Amino acid sequence: MRDIILSDYLFKKLVEYFYKETGISLKEYKKYLVEHRLSRFIGEGSRFRDFNEFYNALIEDKTGELKSILIQSLTTNWTYFFRENIHFEFLKEYLRENWDKQRYIRLWSAGCSTGEEAYSMAIVSKEVIPEIEKIDFRILATDISLKVLNFAINGVYNYSKIKTSIEDHTLKRYFICIFRFILPPISELSCH
Repeated sequence: MRDIILSDYLFKKLVEYFYKETGISLKEYKKYLVEHRLSRFIGEGSRFRDFNEFYNALIEDKTGELKSILIQSLTTNWTYFFRENIHFEFLKEYLRENWDKQRYIRLWSAGCSTGEEAYSMAIVSKEVIPEIEKIDFRILATDISLKVLNFAINGVYNYSKIKTSIEDHTLKRYFICIFRFILPPISELSCH
């Protein structure tokens, strides 16, 4: 374990910077989380000797690299399909009552992480609105983490992660299942 400590003063400065850049407020009890997640960049054999050096480099960085490292390190990016089901029940009800009264429909999945919630919105909308492709309908999915956005854009999810949150009939209707088998090298195959 590294013997590098994040001072209260520097924690406050990092929290202020993080809030200014992301709009995310970190409470005092998150100090350990910040210290822990940034510790891989701090200390002997690492890029920065201490948190002070990291913070100074962050403030001086014109490339955005350290800002990106900070954001990637301090955001959780945790989601799953149909997370907070009450929101999707509300969306269903709203769309049932209003879809035909709107000139266009725009939905926004802010903090979409790896995209499961935005895809869930699309599934709900497709289920509720007949011939959805004939109306002006869009879903905007955003996140401050480029890493998770790239994952969301690809839209490839491991079955073991989604099988508990999506019913079989929904899986069959809206997902393409691809099975990947890992075979041994040809030299190791034998035919009898």
